[in-house]
This record gives sequence, C-alpha cells and structure tokens, in this order.
Amino acid sequence: MSNAAILYIDEAGTNAPDISTQYLEDACALAEGFEIPFLKLGPQNNELALNDALRERIASLNKHVIVICGGHLESAVTQITLSGLLDGYDIFVVADLSLSSDQQHETVFFDRLRSCGAHIVTRKQLVFEAIAQNTEQGAVPRLHALLDP
Repeated sequence: MSNAAILYIDEAGTNAPDISTQYLEDACALAEGFEIPFLKLGPQNNELALNDALRERIASLNKHVIVICGGHLESAVTQITLSGLLDGYDIFVVADLSLSSDQQHETVFFDRLRSCGAHIVTRKQLVFEAIAQNTEQGAVPRLHALLDP
C-alpha cells in the first residue's frame, strides 16, 4: 500500500450526512493506518470528474495505486474510476465505503467498474492485503487496529 493514495469523493454528503461522515472517518483512518496520502474531493472545487487540475493534483502524489471511496457510486465514483483506469492507475473501489443513491442497481455499477479493470474490495480486504504485504516492524499491530469497528 505504500504506492497508494486514497481519494474520498464527498458528493453524497448532503444526501446522507450520517453515513457520509462515517465513511469519511473510516477512509481517513485507512489513510492514517496505511500511512498514505488522502485527498477529499468535492463539488466545491469542481472535483467530481477527473479534469486536468485534478489529474495534476493526483499525479503530484507520485502514486500508482488509487483507492476510491465515498459517493455517489453511480456518478462521481464511476467517472473518476473510469478516467483513472484510462490514465493507467491501478484502481481499488472500496465497496463498503461507497455510497449510492440507487441501491437497487449497485451491483450493476460495481460490475461495470470491475469489467473495466477496477478492483472492487471491502475495507477489511484492503487491511488484510496490507498486513500480508507489510514487513515493517511495528506496522502489523497498527494495521490490525484498523479491523476493529
């Protein structure tokens, strides 16, 4: 996970503030636990699509793996994921930290992203993969702490 950054898309905050706040806190905790950069994106900076300014901001992180969470899954999460894949990033979408206003079709959204090359994972899967890949002394207990609700 050292070659990763987390992008939290805050498009959904006004529609589901309680869930959005919890997802934001969980995404921040992952970034802290993995010791990787965290970017919160939102409509206030026109960051709900991967435009040139956002591309430059992400490129400046010098990371190849992008972990995406937040919402809305059917709009900004999908658009940024697909654009990131086209730009050559390895994209992980955290399913249990992604919000949709159209829950009836969540499976369709995730299937589309998966078929285009995104990795659809859960928060726990990310943590377990980081534990398996980490050889840094003292890191494993810090990562295990991320598994506690």
